[in-house]
Amino acid sequence: MEKENKNIENKTKPGSVHFLLAHAYSLFFVAIIFGIIVDTLTSINLLEDYKYANIGIVFVFLGTWLVYWAQSSSSKASRINPKENSVEGFAIGPYKYFRNPTYLGLFVMTLGLGILIKSLFSILFVLIAYLLIKFVFIKRERKILVQKYQEIYTKYEDKVKNVL
Repeated sequence: MEKENKNIENKTKPGSVHFLLAHAYSLFFVAIIFGIIVDTLTSINLLEDYKYANIGIVFVFLGTWLVYWAQSSSSKASRINPKENSVEGFAIGPYKYFRNPTYLGLFVMTLGLGILIKSLFSILFVLIAYLLIKFVFIKRERKILVQKYQEIYTKYEDKVKNVL
């Protein structure tokens, strides 16, 4: 059995999920920055009289809170070996309700920031970043997690649906 676990661990590089996450997180940051740059270079100001800054503030706070909750829960979960604790090793904190709470939090936070700064292109690029993360990064992350944890992770997927 121990030999099987070593084979599973050798299939994935250490930190490969974290490497993927770092790139996905950076994508949201780049979307905001690129949106601000495009907004300043163009004369399109469709959100000039936009009166929903309060919604932006709420989104920024909600997204930040969700990211914090997910990261602190993930830190607690890292002390537990999911291979030994089955699905409960994954279903901690917001991970009980959806599989990618950090991505969701970052999406809500950056969308709120785009609304708050009245940047139409930032909002647009955040939506594009969301689609890239949904169709590229989350699929790759899932593949790594299934390969690493096998049946335990697929049971977790059956139990907890993905909102992204």
